[in-house]
Amino acid sequence: MPLSLDNVIAGTGPGLPGLSPLVPAILFGAITVLMILAGLYLGRIVSRFIRIRPRWDVVVGVALIIEALMLGLRLLPGD
Repeated sequence: MPLSLDNVIAGTGPGLPGLSPLVPAILFGAITVLMILAGLYLGRIVSRFIRIRPRWDVVVGVALIIEALMLGLRLLPGD
């Protein structure tokens, strides 16, 4: 909900002067791409100093199993 409210407010700003909906869409998309690239670059720099290389397939698999168990516990009858 907070993200949706933020998007409405952010979209209202460029919409007030009568800009095309494509302008904020392109602007927000470009900012998102730049932030993703900055995060990837930062991750590469940090990985030079921190040599932990987990097997991400195992990490993701364990996370999905935990998520499934937690969802299953919430759906058990008798709650």
